[in-house]
Amino acid sequence: MVANDHIDFALEPGEIHGLLGENGAGKTTFVNILSGMYAADEGEILIDGERVTIRSPRDAIQAGVGMVHQHFMLIPAFSIAENIRLGLVPTPRTWLSSAQHSNREIERFTKLHGLGVPVTRRVSDLSLGQQQRIEIVKALYWGSRILILDEPTAVLTPDETTQLAEHMRSMARDGQSIIFISHKLEEIKLFCHRVTVLRHGRVVATRATQDVEVGDLARLIVGRDLGTPAQLQKQIPGPAVLEVEQLTVLDDRGHHAVRDVTMSVRSGEILGVAGIDGNGQEELVEALYGIRSPVHGRVRLLGEDISRVSVMERQKLGLRNVPADRRDEGLILDFSIWENLALEESTAGEHRSFLQHTGVLQERARELTRTFRIRTPSVTAKVRQLSGGNQQKVVLARVLSAAPKVLIAAQPCRGLDIGATEYIRQRLFEERARGTAVMLISADLDEVLTLSDRMVVMFRGELVGIVGREQADRERLGRLMTGMTADG
Repeated sequence: MVANDHIDFALEPGEIHGLLGENGAGKTTFVNILSGMYAADEGEILIDGERVTIRSPRDAIQAGVGMVHQHFMLIPAFSIAENIRLGLVPTPRTWLSSAQHSNREIERFTKLHGLGVPVTRRVSDLSLGQQQRIEIVKALYWGSRILILDEPTAVLTPDETTQLAEHMRSMARDGQSIIFISHKLEEIKLFCHRVTVLRHGRVVATRATQDVEVGDLARLIVGRDLGTPAQLQKQIPGPAVLEVEQLTVLDDRGHHAVRDVTMSVRSGEILGVAGIDGNGQEELVEALYGIRSPVHGRVRLLGEDISRVSVMERQKLGLRNVPADRRDEGLILDFSIWENLALEESTAGEHRSFLQHTGVLQERARELTRTFRIRTPSVTAKVRQLSGGNQQKVVLARVLSAAPKVLIAAQPCRGLDIGATEYIRQRLFEERARGTAVMLISADLDEVLTLSDRMVVMFRGELVGIVGREQADRERLGRLMTGMTADG
């Protein structure tokens, strides 16, 4: 399969260049070639007019290309300085005999790039925005003149996103060149000088962002008009279906991850749970779904106390979960589509032969792939072979076909392209209209604002605010996400 097909791409000195495309369009392959993870089969890469050979990450670093991945490549238990030194290619400037001297040099360098944190501090003690800044500083310290930023705002607060934009502009003024990958079209338009759109492995357009509108970018990405995005329709919610009272949950280290949380989700309502990753959302979901036991408090479903019952019993009562990590928690990647869709099935009491039952499940899987628009040549194809958007549709098809009374959807659109995101959001709206109580957990503030009837904000395991749709805006929620009061 050809992932990149005769791509021509030019990056100017001091330019922030956006890179767009659906999942599977070839963006990841392209930047993996530039960063040395893959080797190109044909074509050439020129930097400052000279041909370079990049066949490994070390080749890329020596050529001046650095990549900041969406999932940071830092060791949490190491200090900032240790992470920056780790893997450093020795040069006369960086190969210093004294670790203390090296720390001083690194601290001077980090301060130049706006990281006012002692370089002896452990990475695990830092915010996600600070960790991302370390990744950028690390690439610059290693000598990168070309930076590739992969979905850099996915886990940032509005203030951290603003700080990142200012840092990128500062780097561009200093002559750094940046490839900025994002599914957020407004950010591409706001941050980038030019944008290139890939579709099916080919470049379909390169435009100056000042000459193109967000709607034009959307059409270029998918090759058609997406129409009007789904909107939250006014609807009177029903009674509370899922109720949480003074819930306290410990993390794997025995520390408090969720503290005294009380809230409810009503029938026909989407309750958005906003917060920066790592503020107790994961442990909250696990406690609600029965994976993790709370140390205090109660969870009620349709008035019944389910605090101590199993996952299966909760499922029988109508609770379903779309996990945040679809690849590790929602799917078995080496199973076929039909096998993954059958994971929810209970065969108790059935006396069909295995082959008969397999036939029924495969036919049901074919119906679900049509209903949920899963792009695949066959339901026998392995889920590993699907794009991220289609993998998420398999999870949704399995979960929603059970007609849940309560749906917990954690980061349902993370890493998905514009077409898949719009489809997932439409399905959540349909569940709401059907009367399902939907709890949406997302670190994407715009997603929470777009989809939710009411919003709660988690900070350090506590609920620090409950905001109605009419009162909610990015600034208010952003302040709450960083522990400030709603009014600043």
